[in-house]
Amino acid sequence: QSLEVLEHLGHRGAAGSDPLTGDGAGITVQMPHEFFVAESKKLNFILPDKGLYAVAMCFLPNDNDINSKIKKIIEKTASENGLKIITWRNVPINPSEIGKSAKSLMPRIEQLIVQSTKNSSGDDFERSLYLTRKTCENQVKRINSNEDLKDIINREFYICSWSSRTIIYKGMLLVDQLRKFYPDLSNKNFNSAFGLVHSRFSTNTLGSWKLAHPYRMLAHNGEINTV
Repeated sequence: QSLEVLEHLGHRGAAGSDPLTGDGAGITVQMPHEFFVAESKKLNFILPDKGLYAVAMCFLPNDNDINSKIKKIIEKTASENGLKIITWRNVPINPSEIGKSAKSLMPRIEQLIVQSTKNSSGDDFERSLYLTRKTCENQVKRINSNEDLKDIINREFYICSWSSRTIIYKGMLLVDQLRKFYPDLSNKNFNSAFGLVHSRFSTNTLGSWKLAHPYRMLAHNGEINTV
């Protein structure tokens, strides 16, 4: 139902010279526990009980060396913040469903699944995940040793969400492309009691993968132009 709502927002989304490349569309949902249980059996990893694990939805650089450096930073920072790495999961995608411009800027999309070594849950767990994400972002900025590398990281690295409660699927997509681009969203085990959706129309910045909405806690409809 949430995806249907999103697909009816096509009138307010934007596309440029490439009619198949959008400014961005996405959805925030509850952590689909049944889905990840099924994935754990398929990919052969042990998944903790609901609420005791978290998933980081990551946009990562396509360059193998830079990708490896960033993933090592994420793993090291997670460990330092009391998180145990369970597995990395390559998110299934259908690039043939999106425009040429979006495809040329598309990052690698992977999920990192972690659990707390302190058996924390709820707000305590979320707090540690927040601190880990912010530290990762700051550490990654420090490897910007030249302008080319800086451009790649700014364009392709972004942690869309890292939570035990919610997860975000988004991208430089049109509203009807989200469902087709991410097969996860059509999986029968992928369930949520809510969906926060948005279609972006940028007025003063170019579209990009990381600027697509929703953001981690919200989606906003327009700019704030009043005092």
